[in-house]
Amino acid sequence: MDFLNIILIIYLALSLFTLLLCIPKFKSWFYAFKTQKRLKNNKNCKIALVIPAKEESECIGVLLDSINKQTYDKSYFDTYLVVGRDDDPTIEIAKDKLKDCACIVEPNQKCKADALKTLFDHIISTKGYVYDSYIILDADCYLDEHFVEEMNNALSTGADVVIGKKLIKNWQSKNKKNRTLFSNLSALTYSAVDSMGNKYKSDHGEALAMCGQGMMLSNRFVQHFGGFPFHSICEDVEIGIHAILNDFKELYYEHAILYSEEPTGHKDYNKRRYRWLKGYFSCDKQYRKQIVEHTFKKGKVKKQNIRYLYELVPIYLYIITTCIASLTFLTSGIVLAILKSALLTKAFLYALLMIGLIYIILALFNWATINADYKTNKMTLGEKLAVIFIGPAITFEYVIIFFRVINKNYKVNWDHIQRIKNE
Repeated sequence: MDFLNIILIIYLALSLFTLLLCIPKFKSWFYAFKTQKRLKNNKNCKIALVIPAKEESECIGVLLDSINKQTYDKSYFDTYLVVGRDDDPTIEIAKDKLKDCACIVEPNQKCKADALKTLFDHIISTKGYVYDSYIILDADCYLDEHFVEEMNNALSTGADVVIGKKLIKNWQSKNKKNRTLFSNLSALTYSAVDSMGNKYKSDHGEALAMCGQGMMLSNRFVQHFGGFPFHSICEDVEIGIHAILNDFKELYYEHAILYSEEPTGHKDYNKRRYRWLKGYFSCDKQYRKQIVEHTFKKGKVKKQNIRYLYELVPIYLYIITTCIASLTFLTSGIVLAILKSALLTKAFLYALLMIGLIYIILALFNWATINADYKTNKMTLGEKLAVIFIGPAITFEYVIIFFRVINKNYKVNWDHIQRIKNE
């Protein structure tokens, strides 16, 4: 047996090991096909809708229209917007569509967290803690007519942080320019995180992977922190971490539905990916030690946090193993070519095998995410095939993004993303 075969066997053995480590994750994937129990709250809670809306006049109207159509008693919820300047057209649109909508101007907004802090500070300073909960909405989304009603139902569980189900605004459009490979790949992030992860975690009391769009915070949570002190580029990740550190209950509730707008261009898609990863790794670096200490405090393991801490370890291990194996085969191939060895063909074939395996795994994962939400996935057959067979090349860009964002000097800004045209 030559050394190339030995390396291949070691690689396959390590790959099998990482596959075994992923078994708990696979279990949660199948949970995507289970329907959550619909909740009922006999109390009408007082709710505040808070919306960062800086320079969002081109899309805010659709969201405001959907707020007007809510089935929840309108005397029990209020809407607050924050913009960046007095002459923002969003203010007039809001006054026209929602007569009682409060518009706050805050010029100094460097990220979404700044906008949210302004809104929470305004509400608390003018009204105190009168609301039972606060729902954070993005200006480019719109709500299912039962969204606020279902969020109120979710409060019956006593949860302090609630995230709803994201369907895709782009898929409701007949304009092909609004439905691209990039918007579809971005959309499937929610299937992977929520349907294939958070649904299982929520029903088993585990810490969730947070998404700020459509997130509801209880009054108890907001009072505990005295408002909204979170300030990172990914404030939703930071909220989730503080929920873990303070043992607040989290809930994913699929019956509270909103429609998310996804970027249609490669550049805008990458803006999101860079922001997500930079925010995640920045928060992980800052808080991981605290989470570990909290999880294993005094020898009493908080099992609900284990997956949050170590869920990505098998993926990191597989990527590192594959990269090392690929580089080894490529280097060996070059050396063997210089030596004019007959093994050079095998070395390059094994290197191609590594790339092929990654492609197949990513294609299978994309196929799985498509099927996880098959009842609500509105992609055409052609779009699905593009995601499965072309999508892996775009997904593999995460490797490049990863090595850039882990550099502490790499900066990510809160950049505006081109909005789709409303229909």
